[in-house]
Amino acid sequence: YEIALRDWSSDVCSSDLNAGAFATFTAEITGLTTGTVTWQGTQDGSTWVGFLMAPTTTETKALTATANGSYRGDVRGFKKVRANLTALSGGTPTIRGTLTVI
Repeated sequence: YEIALRDWSSDVCSSDLNAGAFATFTAEITGLTTGTVTWQGTQDGSTWVGFLMAPTTTETKALTATANGSYRGDVRGFKKVRANLTALSGGTPTIRGTLTVI
């Protein structure tokens, strides 16, 4: 299950994915020069909380990302997940996400 979360050109944008029965979220960030991606999930559709994602190169978990690359995290228990981009001041970022059952 794959979706392009958004090609951002404004300061604050996000789009969400139905996480349902999926266990792992993998995201690829490209084109990010300056900005912060915050990984968020919700159980009720309105209250969003951060969850940990790690670059696939280091596996160092964090709630945010500020660099291009591949990230992976556990999303079990969330109905929806999103990558929320803030403080964009350069580049034309694209974030693509994939949900998998394992």
